[in-house]
Amino acid sequence: MTRFIITLDEGVNLVINALETMHGGEVIVPKLPSINIVDIIKVFGTDLEYHVTGIRPGEKLHEVMIPSEEMRNAVDMGGHYIIQPNHHWWNISEFKKLVEKTGTPVVGFSEYSSETNPQKMSNEQLKKIIDNI
Repeated sequence: MTRFIITLDEGVNLVINALETMHGGEVIVPKLPSINIVDIIKVFGTDLEYHVTGIRPGEKLHEVMIPSEEMRNAVDMGGHYIIQPNHHWWNISEFKKLVEKTGTPVVGFSEYSSETNPQKMSNEQLKKIIDNI
């Protein structure tokens, strides 16, 4: 199992940035590191006992932040992705001005998933986050 990791401060900054930059209707997806769930155990200690219960009903093995169906509408803005809506009322001209300045089309992967995310969080990074809680 894998999951994306975001701290509370990063989440707040994401919301503030979204409110300042969005045009309305788009979805802003942060670029986040991901971890294997069992790696969390290693951060707390190497001699800990744990029991694997398996997947619960409705639970997913991996998080998908941008499914393959939405990738054609995704733009890489550096620190985050923006998914443009497919609605006729979407003001594409204003958005295109922003994309032309700082964005690029998303290429190289079919979906943004915690399983295939190249940005993996190290145990040291995870320990630092846990120590700051």
